[in-house]
Amino acid sequence: RTVSGLKRRLDDVVSASDAATAELEAAKRAREAAETELRGSEVQASIADASIQALEATISHLQEEIAKLGSELDALKSTEDIEREEFLRQMLEMNARIRQFQQKASAELAERCSGPPSADGKQGKSAEGQNVSDMNETMDSEGMLTDSADQMNKMNAEVHVLEEEYQKDLLELEKLRHELADVRAKRALMEAVMKETKKLQEIGGRVAELENVHNSLAEELQKRYICPGCGTNNMAPEQEEAAPAAAVAN
Repeated sequence: RTVSGLKRRLDDVVSASDAATAELEAAKRAREAAETELRGSEVQASIADASIQALEATISHLQEEIAKLGSELDALKSTEDIEREEFLRQMLEMNARIRQFQQKASAELAERCSGPPSADGKQGKSAEGQNVSDMNETMDSEGMLTDSADQMNKMNAEVHVLEEEYQKDLLELEKLRHELADVRAKRALMEAVMKETKKLQEIGGRVAELENVHNSLAEELQKRYICPGCGTNNMAPEQEEAAPAAAVAN
């Protein structure tokens, strides 16, 4: 009866040992998979750290560029407003000068074209004197017209220069606006990439937690091989070598 009882007990222990061995092997495979995944995650985390540092530096640089471009854009807008007002003022002043010149030229032409009135009791000018006077008036009129044309050409040239400067400032302002929009778009892209990289780091942390869970499970399985009565370790040598260090120490 004692032998029979011991045999049944031995069978139970063997069955329990087989079940525990199967659980241990499953735990070992899970741990190996977790370790492999963890090593990959650690590499990814290291790469992610370097990427985050580079992205942070890039974003900081982009923010500085945005602030710089924003200041330049504000300054250029202020300059543009001042130049626009100055341009309009000069145009109004030049139009006034042109009108004044035209009035003066018309008055001088009218004065030169109208002959002096003849005095009562006196004879008119001789034909020769009249011809000389007409010739002088014609020459004076031609000279005045030439001066007028020169002044008009000078005014037109000044207007053309002012218009070119104004258009140049407008083009520079538009260029700065495009550059500012591009920098803002790059910063938004960098922030999105940085956000995804931090998510990868969080995943790596969860994998480390999973490894701790598997180690705890393996340690618990090792404890099952110890006989509660005598404290004998029933684990096979090859199983004991594969067990975690914490279980061997126990």
